Amino acid sequence: MANPLKGEVGFEAGGVHYTLVLGTYALAALQRRSGIGTTQFFNRPPAEWGVDDILGVLHCGLMRHHRSITEEQVSDIIDELGQAKVGELVSEAMNIAFPEQREGRSPRPTKLRSA
Repeated sequence: MANPLKGEVGFEAGGVHYTLVLGTYALAALQRRSGIGTTQFFNRPPAEWGVDDILGVLHCGLMRHHRSITEEQVSDIIDELGQAKVGELVSEAMNIAFPEQREGRSPRPTKLRSA
């Protein structure tokens, strides 16, 4: 089961339950994949987003809980659910991952406490 308190978004496709999370692991993978920072990636105008971007976000967001999932399998999920539904799932995960953006504030790095 997905835990929204941990930033997880659950959904089903093909009779399988998936957990999508845009945490540090996913964002680092997305940054490596795209070659640009995550802030720049997510703040691009909608006209600059392509199918490969949606595939990349979903793939990177699923890898935390579904390590062996391939891009081809993720593309099958997109085909089954449709791009509109996948967009909703990604938006939900982004709102959890970036609450400052949802509230109209600039994101600030979290300060780490000393042990």
